[in-house]
Amino acid sequence: GYNIQITDITANPNWTAIITKNTNGVNAASLYLTDGHTYQVTIVAYNSCSSSSYSSMYQFTYVIPGCSLVMNPSNFVAVNGCGTGVYCSYINMTWATVTGAIQYQVDYTVFNISGIIYGSGTLTTSNNSALGNFSYSSGLFTHFRVKAKCSSGVWGAYSNYSATFGL
Repeated sequence: GYNIQITDITANPNWTAIITKNTNGVNAASLYLTDGHTYQVTIVAYNSCSSSSYSSMYQFTYVIPGCSLVMNPSNFVAVNGCGTGVYCSYINMTWATVTGAIQYQVDYTVFNISGIIYGSGTLTTSNNSALGNFSYSSGLFTHFRVKAKCSSGVWGAYSNYSATFGL
């Protein structure tokens, strides 16, 4: 069999998984790779008598063909749907379209300068925009993050949070 030592250096460079396979049939699905993440991998073969030396360390970025699940927070925009400083019940959030994505999931939070949370939620949409619907007053802030889903049914990881937007 084989021991595959894999590190997701995008998500957690200090943690390494060791995956044992009895055959050489290893693919992205069996390793639970995340689209857009960079990995380091080394492999050792073993049998009932001994083990080989570990292979050289390989580094690669995994990309699902036809659909990039990597979201760019610099393209995120959030605005008070009623105008700045006006009591309102919704926030418009938009982001750049991801080629090949069939759905997006948005996780957002509204908070004050002290970090007290006034509202939060998760929305799913097929568009590159979402409407957070709850009441708030001026002087609050929001940030949000987005993940995309490809036609293969695979969800990407959440992006980093957007910049903080004043409402």
